[in-house]
Amino acid sequence: MNQKINPNKKQQECIDTIKGSVMVLAGPGTGKTFTVIERIKNMLELGVDPKKILCLTFSDAAAGEMKRRLLDKAGQSGALVNVYTYHSFCYEIIQNNIDYFEEYSDAQIINDTTKRNLMRQCIDENDTEHFKTSTGDKFFHAGTILSRIDEIKKNLITKEEYFYNLKNHLDWGAGLEEVREKIKKANSEGKKVLKKDESLFIELEKKINQAKEVYSFYELYDKKMRENNLIDFNDMIALVLNKFKDSANFLDQVARDYDYFLVDEYQDTNKAQNTLIFNLI
Repeated sequence: MNQKINPNKKQQECIDTIKGSVMVLAGPGTGKTFTVIERIKNMLELGVDPKKILCLTFSDAAAGEMKRRLLDKAGQSGALVNVYTYHSFCYEIIQNNIDYFEEYSDAQIINDTTKRNLMRQCIDENDTEHFKTSTGDKFFHAGTILSRIDEIKKNLITKEEYFYNLKNHLDWGAGLEEVREKIKKANSEGKKVLKKDESLFIELEKKINQAKEVYSFYELYDKKMRENNLIDFNDMIALVLNKFKDSANFLDQVARDYDYFLVDEYQDTNKAQNTLIFNLI
């Protein structure tokens, strides 16, 4: 038997607030999706065109669950609400506005097998000095290199930003220089260098060398993707965001399709906190 769930005071406030922007901070399992669905249901009952509502979330599973619950709660009107993951939304924008993305008109989405094969080719061509195992296996860390490349793409980090942080951040180059100075000072004063400082120096030096190597692999990997007419999910998002920055007209053209954004903006499993933003353009 289905039991009716009543929203609490704060949830009801979110559900009833249609105009303007609302930010919801809540941990997993606290009813964020329930609140979103109830809010959309309320909007539809007030006459909002479902096609003017856009919901963005992180995972295919979350998008699928939201679609199912909208259909259950709001029927066919709920089914007309636009629910996407970030990358699927950007992919649709690219496909529907191919004149703005001509160079990617025939691009294929890369799969995991092709990713690994391309990375093995990169390692064969570039070799690796700082990711080899003790037995000399240069491919063992291919997955690690790929995941770090994904992080660079996901965060839209430029080459200048990457190497600036590598040089100046306390967890990287600045930290290494600080430890180097401590060791240098101890040696000049005839004191014993602390074992923890020696270990930290070795660890930081290795980490920085690996980071430099990752970027060289990133550039070669990206070149191979372009040569093979391939893009990945992070590329889709970056392409659209960069086009939005370059063309206010294009951004306005896409934005005119929607009046309401419901955005699952951030997830931090360490803090167990999620953010949902409801926004009226």
